[in-house]
Amino acid sequence: MLHAIHEYTIHLAKGQSMYGTFGHGLAELTPEGKLHGSIPPYGPVNAAGLIGNIAIIMGKKCGAADPEVDAAIDRASKFFGYYVDKGAIPYGEHLPWPNHENNGKNSMTAVLFALQPNQIRPAQFFAKMVTASYANREYGHTGQGFSYLWSALGANVGGPAAAAAFVKEAAWHLDLVRRCDGSFTYDGGEQYGPGKTDDNTYYGKSGYYGLSPNACYVLTYALPLKKLLITGRESKPTNWLSKKDVTEAIASGRFDVDCKTKSAPELVAALGDWSPVVRSWAAAALAARPEAQNMVPALIKLAEGPDAHVRQGACETLGNIKHAAALPVLVRLLVHDDRWLRVKAAEALKNMGDTAKPVIPDMLKAVVKTAEPLQPIVWADPIQLTHGELAAALFKGLLRNSTKDIDPNLLYPAVRAISRNADGMARATLRDLFANKLTEADVQALAPDILAAVKTRCPADTMFGNEIRMGGFKALTKYHFKEGVEVGVHFAKTQGGHGSENRTGEIMKEIAAYGTAARAVVPQLRELIAELNAQCKRGEFPAGELNQRRVTAVENAIKSIESATTQPQLRTIGR
Repeated sequence: MLHAIHEYTIHLAKGQSMYGTFGHGLAELTPEGKLHGSIPPYGPVNAAGLIGNIAIIMGKKCGAADPEVDAAIDRASKFFGYYVDKGAIPYGEHLPWPNHENNGKNSMTAVLFALQPNQIRPAQFFAKMVTASYANREYGHTGQGFSYLWSALGANVGGPAAAAAFVKEAAWHLDLVRRCDGSFTYDGGEQYGPGKTDDNTYYGKSGYYGLSPNACYVLTYALPLKKLLITGRESKPTNWLSKKDVTEAIASGRFDVDCKTKSAPELVAALGDWSPVVRSWAAAALAARPEAQNMVPALIKLAEGPDAHVRQGACETLGNIKHAAALPVLVRLLVHDDRWLRVKAAEALKNMGDTAKPVIPDMLKAVVKTAEPLQPIVWADPIQLTHGELAAALFKGLLRNSTKDIDPNLLYPAVRAISRNADGMARATLRDLFANKLTEADVQALAPDILAAVKTRCPADTMFGNEIRMGGFKALTKYHFKEGVEVGVHFAKTQGGHGSENRTGEIMKEIAAYGTAARAVVPQLRELIAELNAQCKRGEFPAGELNQRRVTAVENAIKSIESATTQPQLRTIGR
């Protein structure tokens, strides 16, 4: 068995992405042919990636030794450690989710750090988040099975007191899912939907993942035995939460209800809560109070105060209040050393809507000032989410309808900076701008950057990586740049499987519109058909009817090009 464990461990470590994540499969090679490229589209899936990373740590404990193993553990620890003090581990390489738990991923992360030495702060933070999550266990993508499997194990990382407090709050549910024969039921469906009602309401028959609820709940009830590393064997008291921490966690778990009866001063105090979720709840509740408008000067002062939590909570509150007096401080915070505060400032400006229009020039300047290179990875913000949230505030918010009155000397540098952001979702904020709002002069000025954005996939959050590529491609084809034909073929070949059954048709329609000017790429289109069919035979997604839709779209484009007798007037980049 040890040989197999060693091989699995090394294979996982070598297949990890540059960010320490996994997807439905392993990472691609880099463009240079090296290990640890990006996760292919569909993109990273942390519910799978956390298990893979825990497996690497467990493999090391079984003796698997290789430089790749330690490097993989380090990458994963840096990536998931980024979410400390920010929120719940998200679906993939995204912003944290605003809950104390997200279908077991915080619990898995607590275990991930508890299995390592000298990871006290992240182990305690995620254990405390899980302890506070007793009220949102019954929710999850594809069902909440992973929540039931991992949640008590995550709380247990915080020690016996944390586990006992969590189980006490969840006892009603643990009792209801227990059957008279000693087995357990599974009561969940997609998100907060109902489970199936046949006689086989078990993960193995009705659940999405084929998990046994008996096995999952047995792990919860086996915590006192401490027989497994994931159930507390070799548990480190240094990771355990104090009595005060446990009390705070339980109180934070019900703050969304309790805040309705709290006074304004109590809500202001809660802006400094340990929990990022509570800080957001407090900000929303305070902003809804009639007296909130009169509190703006005090909140502005708090937003630049010495306490990081209070700064972030005050900033979020100001965004919810939408008072123009807050604009100067929010602009200043966009370049603050506290990177998470930058996110909150950008979110606040986005929430303020048209009230924030006077500071659009300052926001565009901040986008350029805070841009960072893709390599080396800045682990303080590996996916460049701070920059991406500002991009969303601008191009999914204030500038979503038009940019015609914006100074190109401010707009163009901001667009270039966002088009090079690591995050596919950040780049995706430019799709509509590229496809629908740029004039011919704009496209000519930005053409080299647009062309680069179509050619080169984003390294992070590849789930959304094709959005900017489609927008940029359509910007080139809209004005009939001849470079649009070649780059369109390249796009079709490198877009990845997920969603390609629809995108291929869009791409082929644009290429075919070039008429006779596209005949030079017909051989490449025939090669594309062969590659699409080869992907299908290899079992890659999409297959069957979905793959046939791709092939048919290419075949129809070839027919259209070969029968064309005209072509549009072409433009060339730089001319």
